[in-house]
Amino acid sequence: MTTRFKIPGPFAVFILTALLVGGIVCGASGAEPATVANGADPEHGTETAQLTELWRAGGDDDEIFFGSVASIHTDGQGNLLLLDSQLSEVQVFSPEGEFLHTVCGEGDGPGEV
Repeated sequence: MTTRFKIPGPFAVFILTALLVGGIVCGASGAEPATVANGADPEHGTETAQLTELWRAGGDDDEIFFGSVASIHTDGQGNLLLLDSQLSEVQVFSPEGEFLHTVCGEGDGPGEV
């Protein structure tokens, strides 16, 4: 079961402002892009990391469904926020992998994306 929340007007304005400012800071302002020169070898050498699966969501035996996860971020409590660009929603999971809720979803009304 998915819980949908409506984004309040001031929060939506904040998000749009952040996206606009982010676009300007990231080079959408028309300024020349910075040139980055990387050497043939990494500055601090290379490292091999062993990855360990902590938890899993989605799959044949799960009620969670993913379309196309475009981005994953964490909040101040360590929760994972998954932006699903195909389903047009943000799903929130606890650090232990428990599905908490959906922040927003596709729509055409106030507070919907």
